[in-house]
Amino acid sequence: MRAVTCLALALLAATVGSAGVSAARAQGAPGAGDPPPGTRVRVTRVPDDRFTGTLEPRRGDTIVVRMRDSLRLVPLAAVSRFEVSTGTRRHTGRGALQGLIAGASVGALLGSLDKNECQPGEQFCIYSGRGVSAAFGGVLGGLAGTIAGAVIGSRAREEWRPIVVTGAGVKLGVSLAR
Repeated sequence: MRAVTCLALALLAATVGSAGVSAARAQGAPGAGDPPPGTRVRVTRVPDDRFTGTLEPRRGDTIVVRMRDSLRLVPLAAVSRFEVSTGTRRHTGRGALQGLIAGASVGALLGSLDKNECQPGEQFCIYSGRGVSAAFGGVLGGLAGTIAGAVIGSRAREEWRPIVVTGAGVKLGVSLAR
């Protein structure tokens, strides 16, 4: 019990300490906690206007984003979401696993619906029942789903980390949405 109490107090102290550091950083000069210029950012303005570009040095309470050949100045009050690129990633394994599960499920379901039975007098009948048809359909569907999922998941996608923008700098934000 004493160890649990000590651990809880240590975690509380670490949390309060880190909150104090981020609060102090946020109270510094405007832009003190901003990502460095040259960072790839995505900005969403209040009327659902989203654009991506390279962050330039901030001008007071205005974010400056370079988009190809022009600069876009956005007042902080107009920003509804500000995100920093964490790079591109591929999800080949995750796509293959999701494709396997979906393909095997659909294949097994379709295989279990097979009603072909051997008729008297048929020379080449290898029907072994719905269970075998379901298994065979699951294997074929799983194989097709794995390939399709791996191909779809192998496309590179840019991932973004949301940041909370304030007038006194930028602080890291917590987001449960993906």
